[in-house]
Amino acid sequence: MQFEWDPNKNESNLAQHGISFAAAARVFDDPHFIDMESSKLSMASSEARR
Repeated sequence: MQFEWDPNKNESNLAQHGISFAAAARVFDDPHFIDMESSKLSMASSEARR
């Protein structure tokens, strides 16, 4: 997955939140990353089948 961002907005985010977009983007390379929307959808469909 590739990301791109505005350098000025990156600096603003770093100042406001203490994290750069490059650091934040690394979460998507985490093998333990869980997409909450996907997991909620999976849980809802499995409960409906019971």
